[in-house]
Amino acid sequence: MQDNKNSYESIKSDVKGAATGLFFTGGFIFLIIVLLSIIVAVCKSGLESGFKTIIVVILGGILALSFNNKARTWILGAWLILLVAAIVLPMFFLAFYIMYSGLK
Repeated sequence: MQDNKNSYESIKSDVKGAATGLFFTGGFIFLIIVLLSIIVAVCKSGLESGFKTIIVVILGGILALSFNNKARTWILGAWLILLVAAIVLPMFFLAFYIMYSGLK
């Protein structure tokens, strides 16, 4: 009986680790795509060249830092929090707006 429980916990742990890895890998790939898209959009925009340079250097620095293991953890953490907040905050706003409209 104990072997079955240990086997179940081992499989559960492996699945959890794989899911976390895929989540971070997908988030990392999405971050790189977004950063490269913003860099291309800024380069092709009609902004002043000094401002373009500053934006591209900052985004390029974030992109370069994302390949450092320690920095990648911090950048991905902030990025994933931002992605979750972009979904959750409008839902809270909508819920509060509906409650406000109902009580008004």
